[in-house]
Amino acid sequence: MPKSRLQRALRGLGVLCGSRPVAVITVAFVFSVVCTLGALRMTIQNDPQKLWVPPTSTSAKQQAYFDENFGPFFRIEQLIFHFPNGSDDNDLITAPLLAEVAALQHRIETTAVEVDGRNITLDDLCFRPIPDKGCLVESPMQYWRNNVSLLATDPDIKLTVVCQTTHPLVRSRET
Repeated sequence: MPKSRLQRALRGLGVLCGSRPVAVITVAFVFSVVCTLGALRMTIQNDPQKLWVPPTSTSAKQQAYFDENFGPFFRIEQLIFHFPNGSDDNDLITAPLLAEVAALQHRIETTAVEVDGRNITLDDLCFRPIPDKGCLVESPMQYWRNNVSLLATDPDIKLTVVCQTTHPLVRSRET
């Protein structure tokens, strides 16, 4: 049975590796070192904006403009509400739950923590897009201007939440 070229080449490689193991290991090691020399000059990028956004893109230019004129980009903190496991109710947009959200938001905004003899509040930590103005707080209660009384008198909470503020019914409720 004739041997194929591949069989002959692999047999020759096996004989070479078996007869000169030190030389083969040395050549493999040197080859590996040469191939990894580039890793010595490699820098690992851990800034997500530089990692995913090309520096010449419109988004990167707009971000640079924002940082230059308004300060560095802010990171937000979020609270995510959900029902306990096993709950049959899955509607988060209800007046009682939104009233709880408003109460929690009020507690967060009024909480003070003493650190090194100094009281720290949300005002000390928050992002202020306009200096010396209020904190930027995004909340579902903004639909009702952070006023629980407006929430309580809203005839259709879901209509308000879907942001149909151009609808005449919703516009008439804003006054």
